[in-house]
Amino acid sequence: MEDEETYDSLDHLLRSIRDRPWWKTAWVKFRWRVLKPIRHLPLSIRCFIQRGRRGWSDRDMWGMAGYLARLNVEMLAELRRIAHGSPAGLSTGDLEGLVDPEGLGKIEAQIAEIDAQIGYHGPLDDSYERWMAMLAYFEEGWRAFQTFDETWDDDDWKKFRDMMPLYANWFGGLWD
Repeated sequence: MEDEETYDSLDHLLRSIRDRPWWKTAWVKFRWRVLKPIRHLPLSIRCFIQRGRRGWSDRDMWGMAGYLARLNVEMLAELRRIAHGSPAGLSTGDLEGLVDPEGLGKIEAQIAEIDAQIGYHGPLDDSYERWMAMLAYFEEGWRAFQTFDETWDDDDWKKFRDMMPLYANWFGGLWD
């Protein structure tokens, strides 16, 4: 009984209740830190098993856009880290002798357009550095989508929307 706090008046009691917000009470802390994880344990186990069997879970499907954005950002960052090649057609050096001079001029124009979009200022014949710049550009676009998904910022949506046609065009080249 010595641990119990005593109050001089009703005002003192009400002041002590007001000073301690409801979210700092022991019951709320216990509920969120202990009971919630226990209650969600069966769902977490089921999702873990589903990811092992089919690569995605029902929980991932409910928020598919965010799941795919997070997955793309992580995979593009890893691909950029370990990549040691680039797809064909990213430099004129890959195609010399295979394409007539007129076709080569069109390809150079396309590569120059890609360079302008991704902000690459290197030599025309360096396909690896261009590919690294493209991967960084794709990663930045998917990060913008993640931010847009949380904040609904128009600049992030524009950055993502501008990135998608180039991403779709080079989707088959996302390998290592």
